[in-house]
Amino acid sequence: MAQVIEGGSDVFDALLYGRPHPGTLNFIQNHAAAMTSKLTATGQQFYNSINSIYSWVNESEAAELARRVARKVRSVWERDEIQTVATIEQFQQAPLVMHRWIMADPEIRPLFHKQQCDGFSDTYRDKEPGLVGEAHYDYRRVMDGVVQFTDKGWEATTYFEELLPDDVELTLDEQSDIQESWVHLRAHLSKRKDDPTNPRGGSF
Repeated sequence: MAQVIEGGSDVFDALLYGRPHPGTLNFIQNHAAAMTSKLTATGQQFYNSINSIYSWVNESEAAELARRVARKVRSVWERDEIQTVATIEQFQQAPLVMHRWIMADPEIRPLFHKQQCDGFSDTYRDKEPGLVGEAHYDYRRVMDGVVQFTDKGWEATTYFEELLPDDVELTLDEQSDIQESWVHLRAHLSKRKDDPTNPRGGSF
């Protein structure tokens, strides 16, 4: 599947060069003053060009741009299949098939319904607006037959219902991957910082 990354010259530069190693940036900064006093006019012009580049890559907006582009490039090589996602970057660039199951988590859905998170707005379509937990079809698919431990011991609920067209039963491994992803998702939500459901790298 092809993926198009849109943007101008800054995006191209970030894609081509990435972000320089921190040691390189520190060297330029620490030796800048000593270098300039010994430069000729031509050398001074060269230094100004280098300093301009340093300023660009050291700005937070430019650095974030490089990180976002790098995440998109990495996501090109990932397979579009149900899998465990853990880091903020993995959530924001999760395979398309995972969007539906990430958004089935009972903790992210209320935020989505209140428009407090992006919710993969370009790709995810909520077929049951307002429904959360057991009332939500996708949640039931993830939790169908799954053993859960409670204060009284353990229990497992089987949901007897007709599958939606083109749906198939999730395998035990797929259910496990989704549930593990939910655990990581809730950890990120508790920090209320970066939005795991925003592919553009936004925050709450």
